[in-house]
Amino acid sequence: MPSANKVTAQEYQQQEIGTAECDTTTPKTHIWAGSSGVGKLEKAIKSAISLLDSSYKALTPQAEMSCFLSLCKEGKAMLIQAHSGLTYHEVVGRQVATETQVYYTEGDLLRAIRAASQLKSAFVMIVNSAEQCDLSSLLGPLYRGLLNRNIEEPIWLESQQDYLLIPSNFYFFCTFDTSIKPITQLNITSWVTQLLPNTMVLSPQSLILRLWRRFNDSPQNNYEEKERRLYSFLGVSEKLRATQDEIYNQMAAQFNKTGVWSVRAFAEHGINEEDFSGVRLDKLLKGLNQRILKHLGAENLIGHHFFINIDSQQELSLLFGKKILPRLQILFYNEPHYLQAILKNEGEELPFLIPVEEGIPIVNAWSLQVNPKLLAGDFTQKDFEGLY
Repeated sequence: MPSANKVTAQEYQQQEIGTAECDTTTPKTHIWAGSSGVGKLEKAIKSAISLLDSSYKALTPQAEMSCFLSLCKEGKAMLIQAHSGLTYHEVVGRQVATETQVYYTEGDLLRAIRAASQLKSAFVMIVNSAEQCDLSSLLGPLYRGLLNRNIEEPIWLESQQDYLLIPSNFYFFCTFDTSIKPITQLNITSWVTQLLPNTMVLSPQSLILRLWRRFNDSPQNNYEEKERRLYSFLGVSEKLRATQDEIYNQMAAQFNKTGVWSVRAFAEHGINEEDFSGVRLDKLLKGLNQRILKHLGAENLIGHHFFINIDSQQELSLLFGKKILPRLQILFYNEPHYLQAILKNEGEELPFLIPVEEGIPIVNAWSLQVNPKLLAGDFTQKDFEGLY
């Protein structure tokens, strides 16, 4: 995996860990690394848009993705989804010889570099899920030039029988999932940003703001149902319900001036912790990750994106039963006692995992199964609060 600063359980407990924005002088090659669900691709796309269309103000991540895809159609950007079957011939190119001629094909990366050389503005290429492939084999001679951008010299491509110079306006971004064992290690001197779970985006205020930002994109009936579900899930007070129009208008006015949505307006209107009596996803994720950090590194933390669209007790139960618990079983396959300790809720009546069969020794994590009562919706808010 890419080298990144280690995070201790104490450091994680003492601060709300956010995600670093790109420097104003964005590196020509940039890798966002982190566990699943921390928003690596979202960050890469946000940085690409800031380079290609700095005046664009996106209301939602979905709008940013739409903008980025439009830039791809305009020939200013390219997105490649890496996978284990991806080859050098597809990405860079190959030499083909027939009985009568020899010709050369160009892959996506080579076409992108040549397109950048024809532009006066920046060109951004994003490789998503770089851990799925062997980048050194995939990029061939371009590997050294792209991952060490301080080297500015022509690169000989045997497959093209030609030299290639990577233009200065070509930006090469990658995302790298540290929770998956990579096919190859990255020996790089380029910029690596470690992204960690950001529990602040799961605070009740942030979740409500996320809903409000979608107000203009949703049919009224659909929006009202989403609002009802989320407010009920978060236990929103009557005080907030009565002042929400004022708060929203203040935020919208600020966005029109600065291009930034801020949750400060909640505090300015006297909205605080007491105005939310429901499930606290931010505390739930933070507590769970603190427990994981006692046994594993930060590369195995649970990302906030798993929880970002949860707006009901039923959805939270299904998320745990279908994604979170199976993921933990894989991480702690040979250490089921650690897994049980992580999920232990003092005084709980409903454990999240139970033995597959009574009387059978628990030899690994697959000796345990998801409690059927969780998937049936029998778990309550109090059961989840035990993980805080």
